[in-house]
Order: sequence, then C-alpha cells, then structure tokens
Amino acid sequence: MTEAEEKKARQKETILRYSEMVYRLAYSLVKDRYDADDIYQEVFTSYIKKNPQFQSEEHEKAWLIRVTVNCCKNFWKSAWQNRTEGLMEAVQKNREDMVAGTEESTEKEAQNLAMIEQVKLLPEKYRIVIHLFYYEDMSVEEIGKALKSKPSTIRTQLTRARRLLEKRLKEEM
Repeated sequence: MTEAEEKKARQKETILRYSEMVYRLAYSLVKDRYDADDIYQEVFTSYIKKNPQFQSEEHEKAWLIRVTVNCCKNFWKSAWQNRTEGLMEAVQKNREDMVAGTEESTEKEAQNLAMIEQVKLLPEKYRIVIHLFYYEDMSVEEIGKALKSKPSTIRTQLTRARRLLEKRLKEEM
C-alpha cells in the first residue's frame, strides 16, 4: 500500500471512529441538526486538510473535541446566525408543538424531552461539560485535557450545571 493510500485509510478510520461523537457534540451546542451537519462537515474537512499527527488516540479525540467546540463558537458569532435566529426559534417551537401534540408521548418521553430542552438552555460552558460527561462518557480529567481546563474547574462546572438543571426542572414541574 502506498503512503497516500495509508493516509486515506487512517483518515477514514478516524472519521468512522469519531463521527458520532463530533455530531452529537455539535448538535448539543447548536441545537439544530442541519447546522450540526455543517459543523460536522467543517470539522472533518479541517481534519483532512491539516492532516495532523497525534501522539495518541486520546490526543486525537481531544483535538476533534476542541475543533468542534471552536466551530460551534464561530457558528454562533456569524452574522448569518444573528439574522436568522428568530426564524430558527419559530421552527423549533413548531417542532416542539408537533412532538407535544402526539398522543403516543408517554410521561417518560415528556420528562426526557424536558431534560433535553433544559440542557439546551444551559450556558455553553455547562452544556459542553454535561454533554461530554454524560453523553460521551468522558472522565473529568479527560474533559479537562480536551477543553484545556483544570479538573477542579470541570467539577465545579458540572456541579453548577446539575444544580441549575435541578432548579429549572423543579420550576417546570
């Protein structure tokens, strides 16, 4: 196998390994599947163009998380996003109304939707740590390395996010 073929095979393997993680993180930060698709594509396009070399699988994962978070931050700063935000809120409300209107929704599904919606409403720094801790099963130390923060900072953010979620859910119920 030539060097170019090995490079392509390695890139394909990495994309397959981390595609779900990148997409879920992007979705949790931008709250829209189409925007998450765009960010997903941007992250892996950047990965292919830059072709970074990593010391370990952990370093590679941390790099992809950092790039995903940065792409999401850039998304929220964009002028296009600022102009279309009202439209997206209306579309999201319509989606929520459709979900709430189905008779098949059980109490547990309603609670899960409420939890997901409350997580989406958290400030970004809390949303990121909640997502990585609960959905990506990363330890506090791993999250700290990926976000270039101290583990104590991550623990504090997790604690504050949990308290905020608990408070909001109690108010909602």
